[in-house]
Amino acid sequence: LSEGQQEYFTHLLLVGSLCSNSSLNEEQCERTGRWLWTASGNPTEVAIVVAARKAGLDPKALKKEIPRLGSIPFESQHKFMATVHHLRPGAEDRTMLVKGAADRLVDICKDQYVDDDTARRAPIDRDFWHERVSALSSRGLRVLALCEATLDESVDVEDLEPEFVADQAPFLTMVGLVAILDPPRKECMPSIRQAHEAGVVVKMITGDHADTALAIGNMLGIAEKDGLVYTGPELDAMSEEELQAVVKDCNIFARASPENKIQIVHALQAVGEITSMTGDGVNDAPALKAANIGVAMGIAGTDVSKEASQMVLADDNFCTILAAVQEGRRVWENLRKILVFNLPCNFAQGLSVFFSLMFRAIGDVPLTVTQVLYINMITAVTMGLMLACEPAEPNIMQKPPRRPKKRLFGKLVVWRICFVSSFMIIAVLSVFAYDQQSYSLEERRGEVFTLLICMEVAYSLNCRFLKKTAICKDILFGNKWAYLSIGVVFFLQVIILYSPILSSFVFGLEGMDLFQWARVIIISLFLFFFVEFEKAIVDPVLFPLVKPILRPLGLMSEKSSRMATRNMRGGRRRRNSDAKQSVPASSDGSRAALIQHDVQGGVAFRDAEILVPLDEISLQEGAEDH
Repeated sequence: LSEGQQEYFTHLLLVGSLCSNSSLNEEQCERTGRWLWTASGNPTEVAIVVAARKAGLDPKALKKEIPRLGSIPFESQHKFMATVHHLRPGAEDRTMLVKGAADRLVDICKDQYVDDDTARRAPIDRDFWHERVSALSSRGLRVLALCEATLDESVDVEDLEPEFVADQAPFLTMVGLVAILDPPRKECMPSIRQAHEAGVVVKMITGDHADTALAIGNMLGIAEKDGLVYTGPELDAMSEEELQAVVKDCNIFARASPENKIQIVHALQAVGEITSMTGDGVNDAPALKAANIGVAMGIAGTDVSKEASQMVLADDNFCTILAAVQEGRRVWENLRKILVFNLPCNFAQGLSVFFSLMFRAIGDVPLTVTQVLYINMITAVTMGLMLACEPAEPNIMQKPPRRPKKRLFGKLVVWRICFVSSFMIIAVLSVFAYDQQSYSLEERRGEVFTLLICMEVAYSLNCRFLKKTAICKDILFGNKWAYLSIGVVFFLQVIILYSPILSSFVFGLEGMDLFQWARVIIISLFLFFFVEFEKAIVDPVLFPLVKPILRPLGLMSEKSSRMATRNMRGGRRRRNSDAKQSVPASSDGSRAALIQHDVQGGVAFRDAEILVPLDEISLQEGAEDH
């Protein structure tokens, strides 16, 4: 740089350092003894302070030598802040320094410096500055303008308002532009792709320039192919109907005010979306409160934003939201697995006794009260806990979202109650009634008691995967509690059968011979493979055949049948496989604002329901199993 350029550049950084609330301090690390730089304040301001320090200035000392006489705090509505100083020691003139959004400040500047000479000025060339702002913003840079102006003696600098700068005729002098790169976290991009696959619509609401927001959106993969971006002033000019028409198709909103964020949340809710909003500032609190799920930042967030939200991210990381979505889906699936397992088994136990009383031909009841209580309290609970600990299936984040009104007790549960319990009842009664001359009542009761327990163990393995076949290598891995639960159940069963006190006096049965054991194992294995056959046949083959019958009877709507058919084919709704991918908005979000770019963010979740904080995000209607 030439001497004149160095002087100009120093003055530029002087303006940026003084018109700042951030600081840079050198502290000694207690553990290593090394001196380290620590920053406090807004990251954008810190970047300017660091640049000033590298250029040879001492921002901390400058603020002491040139104290602040007055200030205008930053407000998102105006997009700038200002401070007043005596720049030259001993001088009486007061200089206002202004830092803020370049596209806003260019229009209230009247002149600019000429040829890097702070002593020469010329009328401002607004076209030039707007062109430079757009060029820098299109590269994903956050562009700030640094301006100054000399104030009249009549101005009361201790009681300045933003309108003093924004509402009067252009009076500032453009000093220059500074551009800061604030890229998304590296782990954010794959998380966005995972959100798209899970059906989470991610929308970004930011105070940055529209070109900057679009560039960041392209990096993240959420920008529309046509580069659709709406700014806050454009949203303010829309009616409610117009806003509702655009919020679903636009994923990037720039130059947004706190009022705009609330407008976007309400518009998404009005069109049926369940919305989650992330935020960290005081101005974000109304939108966090209005959203179905407000998500505050635990580290950078203010107390006000945390109080207004329903969920706080301890690490301020977008990936954590996706982890919560996955965990919510796992909890939901495991609850369904427990229901699908327990209810058919309970029905089989009770109805076996009921039908044995109805058909006296088989003699006494096959199960005693003690045996039924044991199965309910030990076997069912043990295998149910195993299913509760089942890890998430590998494709759980690629499944289509469920409907928010979907019931746990759905068609799958009803069908399994009828199908599995019927098989168990027939097996228990048939084995109990078979060969009564060869075995005593106690021996037959021991056999059907063991048979029912073994069938429940076999069926619990079927329930580890509701739709996916259990005949795979995954059945051997992934859940260490499965081996422990099965081992405990069989260990206790052997003790009960062959311990004289327990078998005769407590349970009223006797041990089994090898032929009985073989019969029990064969029937249990047959149930396992029979359920696997049902998984492969009912959904993909039989269900499409009965749809035309159920629909005229009012048992299935056109929409739900269409969605169910698509589920069977393994499809999931995606607006576009590239940039225009569909995602949800609140639960299980794991939805209005999920990306934390700058101080504002936005994400939309469609038809989501919360099972745990940010449970699975349910986007599409009718995606119901069976």
